[in-house]
Amino acid sequence: MQTLPVKLYEIPKILDVCGNVRGLIKSLFYLPFLSYFYYHAFSFLRDKKQIDVILASGFSEKLLVTFLASFLGIPIVWTEYAPLSPIFQRNFFLPKLFYLLLKNFPKVIIVPTPHTEKSLIDLHVDKDKLVVIPCGTKRTKQTKKNNTLLQKLGLEKHIVIGNVSRLAREKGQEYLIRAMEKVIREVPNVSLLILGQGPDKAYFRALTKELHLTPHVHLLGFKENLESFYNIMDIFVFPTVWSLEGFGLVLIEAMAHRLPVVATDIGPVPHIVEDRRVGLLVPPRNEKALANAIIKLAKDEKMRIQMGKEGHKRVREFYDLTETSASYLRVLYNAAREK
Repeated sequence: MQTLPVKLYEIPKILDVCGNVRGLIKSLFYLPFLSYFYYHAFSFLRDKKQIDVILASGFSEKLLVTFLASFLGIPIVWTEYAPLSPIFQRNFFLPKLFYLLLKNFPKVIIVPTPHTEKSLIDLHVDKDKLVVIPCGTKRTKQTKKNNTLLQKLGLEKHIVIGNVSRLAREKGQEYLIRAMEKVIREVPNVSLLILGQGPDKAYFRALTKELHLTPHVHLLGFKENLESFYNIMDIFVFPTVWSLEGFGLVLIEAMAHRLPVVATDIGPVPHIVEDRRVGLLVPPRNEKALANAIIKLAKDEKMRIQMGKEGHKRVREFYDLTETSASYLRVLYNAAREK
């Protein structure tokens, strides 16, 4: 079978109708140009039979692409990761108006958790359009701890707590760092590894120094190979306080590596982390509760091992990347057939 070469189009500008007012004005200015660009690209691909369905994830792009796709007779599927109510309040409620005008056009809207599904139902999105497909992660084999990396970091005899995330206030690392004061008093041989980059890295580093936690709290920056770092952790902490949290992929990555989880009871997290089975849930913005949960797991190796096993089992049952990818493909295939 001969495969036709696919023409690739690079998007010339990114719209941002739900950021600040400046972004909205800039988006409106570029709207005619981008409309022409998308119309030309979709028309060419449709005529060459190189497009069957469109999958749209960016909020601003959905608002532009959806109408054009419908006009050209190309089925479109949306993905929504997080509840939209916080961004609907921006820019004079224009994002909400645009969204409500277009919400009936997509064939299907894919969401990662029932939390996001409920938020869309509350916006009167047709429930029959919604399909819950969680994010997925690859399967991992049980391996021995990476003693070489532990030695390199000087943590051979430490209980290692891990956090992998963007370094930003809404991800809650401030509460985790503050919680470490109490954790260290109760469990002296404990260390926290924070992996990631972000706008608040300098603030978190200064906070660590201010609280005299430098010997125990290590901000390691972005790491390409997370596998080896998950391998040396004993407990994984996800302290998010973000109202736009859509899923938390690092949660299932940690669970896939048989790590017990301490996480905030917010947004989609309770749908992923079954409390007291695969980890412990705590109230958001509560460093004392966060510290107590970490201490409980740090002092109980048997509980850590059992929760790690249950988390790994849960990932294989619900979050296997092969299965979730197949579910996406089925939705796209069916949407293309129904045009």
